[in-house]
Amino acid sequence: MLLVLNKVMVVALQVPLASFGTITAAARKLLVPLSAAFTLAEMLHARISWELSVTLGHSPSPWPSPRVRSAGPPPAPPSL
Repeated sequence: MLLVLNKVMVVALQVPLASFGTITAAARKLLVPLSAAFTLAEMLHARISWELSVTLGHSPSPWPSPRVRSAGPPPAPPSL
């Protein structure tokens, strides 16, 4: 969903910002607010993705999620 929001923001801002292409002062004024908005959106995206992965039990790391509990010790290897 955030990917869709990102695409909408790019399309919505692309045409209005294109008119500032020759006006460097106006473009410079918009640089900080836009970079802050996109940085905040990326931070929220990372946090929400992590929260969802923990909540749903899908661990992006090789270690199991803290919410996943093992059923006991591993089974003994078969004897030869």
